Amino acid sequence: MLATAGSRGDVAPFAALARRARDAGHEVRLVVPDHSGVDLSGLDVLSMGVDYSALIGQQGVSVAAAIRSYRSTVQPLMRAVIMESARAALDFEPEVLVAHPKILSAGLVATSLGIPHIVVEIVPAMTPTTAFPAAGTSGRDQRPGPGSVQPVHLRRRERRCGDVPPRSA
Repeated sequence: MLATAGSRGDVAPFAALARRARDAGHEVRLVVPDHSGVDLSGLDVLSMGVDYSALIGQQGVSVAAAIRSYRSTVQPLMRAVIMESARAALDFEPEVLVAHPKILSAGLVATSLGIPHIVVEIVPAMTPTTAFPAAGTSGRDQRPGPGSVQPVHLRRRERRCGDVPPRSA
């Protein structure tokens, strides 16, 4: 099962992954928001009952508007994404759950089903890598080495793999 939340830019890559998996002989269900503008023909698609396009049409991409409408609009939308994607997985019983980071329930649902969970970031902005930090975490030099700011778990992994020498004290 593949699940994504967001607008066209979040849905289109998941639709392509779903088609590729289907063409390789897998039974695939794609759980998506409504009215993304993406061609989903020929795919087993389930709606999560949210419409990001309508939300963006109503309030744009304004952080201030999202804060003002948090209780009335954003919170119910987030709840629907969490609950409907979880319900879809529990009903479909997939062998693997491939999800966008916005599907906050994916890891918990996968664990409860005893299946692997794969996070697919279209733009790796939220997960730090050895080459880049998570967006907005630091303005300092991010290259591994003295003076760089990098999550400890990545530095440890690099040292274990021999990529980067240990930092001097």
